[in-house]
Amino acid sequence: KLELKVGGEATPPKYDVPALASGATHTLRRHINLPNALRYLSIAKIDSDNGNVESDETNNEAELIFAVSPPPRPDLIIDSFINATENPTVTDDNVITVSVRNQGPASSTASKLELKVGGEAAPPKYDVPALASGATHTLRRHINLPNALRYLSIAKIDADNGNVESDETNNEAELIFAVSPPPRPDLIIDSFINATENPTVADDNVITVSVRNQGPASSTASKLELKVGGEAAPPKYDIPALASGATYTLRRHINLPNALRYLSIAKIDADNGNVESDETNNEEQLIFTVSPPLRIRGVRHK
Repeated sequence: KLELKVGGEATPPKYDVPALASGATHTLRRHINLPNALRYLSIAKIDSDNGNVESDETNNEAELIFAVSPPPRPDLIIDSFINATENPTVTDDNVITVSVRNQGPASSTASKLELKVGGEAAPPKYDVPALASGATHTLRRHINLPNALRYLSIAKIDADNGNVESDETNNEAELIFAVSPPPRPDLIIDSFINATENPTVADDNVITVSVRNQGPASSTASKLELKVGGEAAPPKYDIPALASGATYTLRRHINLPNALRYLSIAKIDADNGNVESDETNNEEQLIFTVSPPLRIRGVRHK
């Protein structure tokens, strides 16, 4: 009898081996399914019933060690994960693009892709078809994000655990991207001078202000407040809408009857009619001196 034990069998089977002449051989095959992926110890023992009196009773046994591997399985991964909208703002359509790949040796079954953006409590799940080994599938989610923030997006393939994979730890990927405020105007005082040189109390002062929109978006019509000295209610002047980079120049004529140093303040968007990228740079100051009138003293002749 040949006893052929595989793994931890309590009662391994015994097989008939015929009488063998000196030098003769006999081959036997055992078919067995081993459902667990393990390393197995197999022991073959001839003359297991001790029916033969042999010249050496110590060499009837041999061992075999072999490994049984898991069946070929799929392995679904996030192959690429981007926001295809470049430099998105709160007014843009964000196109979150995810590519899934099966890097395993076996085909996957149909699965679900969960795609979370920001703090979504119940992110949507999308159908991904069965994928052959090496195959990919690309999916796009369109979403408007109204808040100017940095967003964390998480893509998870096989979100319903419908596939038994060779690696269950690599189904998820993260994407971080920023959404910016919309393009806005930025109105500034580009230049601010008294165009009257060395003014006296008798002169017409020409206070000249140039306004520029240095922002990337057009402004709407606005007001320029132009205060000279201690005016309690300085006048406001209409400034038209300005395209990005455009300028507008305004002149105020004023007679200043007192010989003093004057502080003049120009403030654009004085009515706050524009939402700007920078609300702190709308104002500039100008200091100039108005002198007494020139006088000609009498000439004494000897």
